[in-house]
Amino acid sequence: MIETAETYFQKVDRPEARRRLSDRPLVLKRELSNKTVRAKINHGRWLVLCPNCPSAEFLFNDKRFFCSECKNEAIGGELYRVIMPMKKSQIEALLESRSISNRNWQYPETVDDLIRENELHSKEIE
Repeated sequence: MIETAETYFQKVDRPEARRRLSDRPLVLKRELSNKTVRAKINHGRWLVLCPNCPSAEFLFNDKRFFCSECKNEAIGGELYRVIMPMKKSQIEALLESRSISNRNWQYPETVDDLIRENELHSKEIE
């Protein structure tokens, strides 16, 4: 499974903390800008790298990005729109057979690129 914020935070064993992490009430009150960022997969996790500071956050299914470090100050605290790959399901499926440390994808990598990598490293794939 490639983790998103929702799947990861469901593992938090404190119900109130889990609810706050998943619901993001303060974040969702913010305006949605027309600025975009791209999601990537790093070690089996969907992440979004902050374009303004060295931080990263889990991807939420609502495809809105808010950096908990810099608070998106560069765009007035508004939310970024997250761009997802068109072939998200195929990308995830191709990465599933890899070890966690090799479950990585980022734009502009294609499905064909991942297929070639899997073929080249077929002996290492579980």
